[in-house]
Amino acid sequence: MTPRSSRRRSSGKPPSNAGDSRGSRQAAAWAIDYHTRLDLPDAIHLSSLIEGLEPYFCEDLVRSENPAVYRTLRPQVKVPIAVGEHYGSRWDFNELIENRLIDYSRVTLPNVGGITEYIKIMALCETHYIGLIPHFTGRLPRPLWRIASRRTPVQ
Repeated sequence: MTPRSSRRRSSGKPPSNAGDSRGSRQAAAWAIDYHTRLDLPDAIHLSSLIEGLEPYFCEDLVRSENPAVYRTLRPQVKVPIAVGEHYGSRWDFNELIENRLIDYSRVTLPNVGGITEYIKIMALCETHYIGLIPHFTGRLPRPLWRIASRRTPVQ
């Protein structure tokens, strides 16, 4: 297993858009979501095709019903892997995180059952040096929206 940093290779060249007409901004980080639509060989093939483009992560490479498939996928894919929006508890993430089969966890707050479970998954990721990129779909309930939009701490 190679560390996450070695999976993202830099060519040492300036970004391809460094001289484009929109300005000389740095290359933006980008990600792609496979939406669990590919089977294992196709996910491996697509990942190898885009490896040179250095995506920040590739999400949901294969279907989520069998997390053990990442044991086969991980050694064959060099792009950073992100999964999680389809899982419902920390036990669903446990194998992927403890075996370092993913680089980023994409936890969805409503799917895991709330803030307490979300915090437990965050701690699991942190202790195994797995990145956490929250995935959010849907609306916040009104009380949470009010709390999140406050400029002062809740008393």
